[in-house]
Amino acid sequence: MTVAATLSETIYKLTPADGNPASRANLQFVLFFKAQIANQVNTSSLMRKAFYQAMSYYPIVYGRHKRQMVPNQSDKAHIVVTEKTRQELAPSYHNHIVTQTIEYIQSKKYNWNSWPKELMSIGILRDKSTENHIPLVQCIVTWHPDGVGILFSIDHSVADGVGVEILLNQWAFIMQTGSDKLEIPVDFDHEAMYRALETAPDGENEDWFVDMVDSVDLNKINDSSSSSSRTTGAIVETDPRTPKQVEESLRQNVHVFQITPESLDRLQSDMIANNTDCRVPVIRLAYALFWQRYMMSLSGKSSKNSDSEDTCLINVIHSTRDLINQPYYIGNAVCPLYVQLPISKIQEMTVPAIAAEIGQHMHKQTKASWMSFLNLMQDPIRYAKFLTVFGNPDAKQLTVSNISRLSFFNVDFGFGPPCFVTVYPALIPGFAVWLPLSSKGGIRIVWNVADDVFASLVNDQLLTKYVDVVF
Repeated sequence: MTVAATLSETIYKLTPADGNPASRANLQFVLFFKAQIANQVNTSSLMRKAFYQAMSYYPIVYGRHKRQMVPNQSDKAHIVVTEKTRQELAPSYHNHIVTQTIEYIQSKKYNWNSWPKELMSIGILRDKSTENHIPLVQCIVTWHPDGVGILFSIDHSVADGVGVEILLNQWAFIMQTGSDKLEIPVDFDHEAMYRALETAPDGENEDWFVDMVDSVDLNKINDSSSSSSRTTGAIVETDPRTPKQVEESLRQNVHVFQITPESLDRLQSDMIANNTDCRVPVIRLAYALFWQRYMMSLSGKSSKNSDSEDTCLINVIHSTRDLINQPYYIGNAVCPLYVQLPISKIQEMTVPAIAAEIGQHMHKQTKASWMSFLNLMQDPIRYAKFLTVFGNPDAKQLTVSNISRLSFFNVDFGFGPPCFVTVYPALIPGFAVWLPLSSKGGIRIVWNVADDVFASLVNDQLLTKYVDVVF
């Protein structure tokens, strides 16, 4: 099986051209299963069965979307193969996904010239709570004597890749064996996480993080004529730039780091050797290492006293399991959390202690707070406020650290890097995107840091002991 992405041209172009977070998609990619299809009708049925089974048993969306996804109720997550649905798709989407994507595949030397440029099978999960029933997941299957091509699109509001991983493995199994035994693996109590979300009190906006963003007065920014922060990439109250202009400025400070599986093993071993009580997953140790070194580079030990009132924020949106086929992983697909600590405290803590602090905040999100965050990131005005809150490097904040859930299933990638990912929010100071390169490739970290901070990190012996600087 070959997987390739179809969104971005480069791994660090992480925001759409229009600057609107509502237009973002987490992932669009192409799969090609090379197989002789003896019974196309039966195979289609199996593929649709796998699609619904994976997506309903392991729902891939949270909050209000989760309520629409009840196992074994086909009216909640419907799969259709009809001409009517095809015609209902927006012409622009049809043109992109069918024509442009197939041309892209052809340009990569796949002989798909005789593939039909039309939709033959569509699987859609719709958000029925919206007026327009916007598709959340779309799957388009085309057939060829040499195999099956699948164009797969996941909407930007999708938060959990467990169902996607299961689905792709199911499809590969069907194509390789023709078997209809679609057993779903269960390796953690995913249902309990959903039950906790469903039974949590709704309440109003109970998240201090969202409250802080909503309290921003954008008029103080737009009405000012000062340009004092143009060179820093920050939004301050006297900055006249639009959020999109700030995004363009900030993107210039993107750097790439990489952690190999060997480095992760060494980090785990060293932390255990220095702290016999360290039983923290290695990925969480990596979070803590980056957080600590970043705060040191911003503040420095000499400024500890003056910074005692400052706090910094880490927001881990996704965690991952089976990142490098090792036993020490975070056992949940999604662990949204916020941690806020004084700078001075971080400077006094060890990496395992910081990792333990992060662990104490895992799994404490309620349904209301998670929905608040999703709504925040999808609203252009609140998104602009988000940039304003965290666009100031003087705030000494590691804004977001994000590990992608998808580890790409041990597949052989046919063309280029394993994944081009479009990520929200925009790259702002301290925002890092963590991308698993494959089951054996380690982690690549796309990190937005100012030049002086980057210089400090490059010369930080503790960081570079475990982390390679790509550029």
